[in-house]
Amino acid sequence: MKQLDKRQIVGWIAVSISTAITCIWAFWGIIENFHEGWYSASLLSNVGLMFVQYLSPMLIFMGVTLISIYWPRLGGSLHAVLALLAIWFFQAFSNAATFLIILPLVGLGALYWFGRSQPRKLAVSLAVALPFLTLIISGIQPVIRVSQRIDDGFLQARMVHGNGVNLVWAPDGPGWPRAGADWYDAQQVCQHLSKDGLTLASIPQNIWRLPTVDEAVRSMARHGQNSAGVWDAEIAEADYNSIPDKESPLWNIHSQVIYWWTATEVDEDHAYIIVYDGKVWPRAKHFSPAYLGFRCVSDPALTTQPTATDIGTQEPATTGLSSTDEDTALPEDEDYWPTEAWRVAAPDEQGMDAALLGQMLEAIDEQNLNINSLVVVHNGYIVFEKYYPPYKQDTLNEIYSVTKSVVSALIGIAIQEGHINSVDDLVLDFFPERTFENENDLKQSITLEHLLTMSSGLEWDFDEMVASRDWVQYVLDKPMYIKPGTAFHYNSGNAHVLSAIIQETSGLNTQDFAQQHLFDFLGISEIKWQRDIDGISIGGWGLKMTPRDMAKLGYLYLNQGRWDGRQIIPTEWITASIKRYVQVPEPLEPWDLYMGYLWWLHEDGLYAAHGMKGKFIYVIPESDLVVVITANISDDKFAQPQLLIRDYIIPAVIEATH
Repeated sequence: MKQLDKRQIVGWIAVSISTAITCIWAFWGIIENFHEGWYSASLLSNVGLMFVQYLSPMLIFMGVTLISIYWPRLGGSLHAVLALLAIWFFQAFSNAATFLIILPLVGLGALYWFGRSQPRKLAVSLAVALPFLTLIISGIQPVIRVSQRIDDGFLQARMVHGNGVNLVWAPDGPGWPRAGADWYDAQQVCQHLSKDGLTLASIPQNIWRLPTVDEAVRSMARHGQNSAGVWDAEIAEADYNSIPDKESPLWNIHSQVIYWWTATEVDEDHAYIIVYDGKVWPRAKHFSPAYLGFRCVSDPALTTQPTATDIGTQEPATTGLSSTDEDTALPEDEDYWPTEAWRVAAPDEQGMDAALLGQMLEAIDEQNLNINSLVVVHNGYIVFEKYYPPYKQDTLNEIYSVTKSVVSALIGIAIQEGHINSVDDLVLDFFPERTFENENDLKQSITLEHLLTMSSGLEWDFDEMVASRDWVQYVLDKPMYIKPGTAFHYNSGNAHVLSAIIQETSGLNTQDFAQQHLFDFLGISEIKWQRDIDGISIGGWGLKMTPRDMAKLGYLYLNQGRWDGRQIIPTEWITASIKRYVQVPEPLEPWDLYMGYLWWLHEDGLYAAHGMKGKFIYVIPESDLVVVITANISDDKFAQPQLLIRDYIIPAVIEATH
């Protein structure tokens, strides 16, 4: 009798473990069924998939448990068979498979072999009732959620406007497939997607792209209302006022895809995906299960306008989370400045011809221009913005000689702050403890204005300067080849001496001076600036900025140095900076060039900051335009991006006006 009691105890231990495992499978099966399953339009298909794919582990384990209760040794053998199948399925005795699945199955089979589950009717009742009770309780909330999903059946392109986004989402087709893809394939498909989003071109069109994780979070919705999502890049977390769901207008409830790729990379091998319920996770870029897809997006100006579905907007979540690259939609009557974020609008809303801007994209592709980014600001709104992978909105671009125009602005500020008297100050007087070679009356007459207009008359060689131990000394040691102020001569050393003068007179490194007196007021915080051997911020190049921050500098000049009620740069300095001092002897098409204070002046009132390889900030006061272009082009194509402004961007304002 004592032996029988022990076997009963062992048998009930086995039944308890089996029932617990079956309950776990029941919970997993019903949750997963309504998470990644239940997408067919046919109820019969959904029920069949639920039992075959999601509840089958529960049913199999329940069946083995019942067999083990009635026929213990047969049940023990079946557990051993399941362990062998697990070994085959996992292909090897991995630690996880061994300790979590295989060994427990073998151990459970041994318990049934030696135990007896009596009374059997009670054991059977518990083994069946508890898993089904778990199934019912766990399934109540998912069933309610799925039954309330909105499906309007409209699978064409959608407009999502609000919560800081203004995007067209691709229609059902190659840009919104119903099957899985890896990150690389998703990127390529979006690049080749046609303007209407329905076909793939043989060459990249660069009209569509993957959404950033910030854009995806901000676009998520539930029951037709924007979920007011915000993305905090620092902690890699999204927060919502209401939890999104897999429903119209963004998701197809009859597709097995429940995750989308975003363009935001975690590192070289991983990118973020977003789940229909708003969660964001990193995944390997080569990961491509059937339930991980994508949906391309485009700026409204670049694609055929869809039947718009504007998703209503809630107030953003108030949890202390911040968002990156936020585009705020402020009321028209507020005194708006893009310190915190740029406002974004469709071109036609601000009086520009969207069709011409679309033709510009076609021209970029036809001419094979290696453009990295293009930003157009009109009436204070970003009306056009395009980035070509791998460049993104937050990419810091090496702006090369555009740095010189920033240094020019800092000289004007230094004069305003009283660190420098005027542009007529003699350059050598700023370095009283130095002696310079080849010093004569001409060299002694060089003023700040001569440095600002590249008419110092000093000889200069780039390679010699960067190879020297003291760049300032090298520049001012060089002999004079002509009287100062007589002729233009390109010399990046002039701007570097100006940077050294800012440091000498202010007591701050030029980068720190710029941050305190310029960038902080504009809301610019993410920059990098190279320094020379002596720690002086390089004046002729070396600054890295995002295109949107470059646009802020242009917008400051467009507004005569005034920003949000503060005169950051004196108006007189802006006026003096865009005055013609010397003509450039070999002007670039399409305009004749003159030199201002390290700004390049064109005909028709245009002026610009120029940088090597096609980096530009264009200010066009007559059209209320600021245009930023970053590219990677050769010297012989340096003027081509400027033709985009002449042939498309400026006419887009004129055409819309007419």
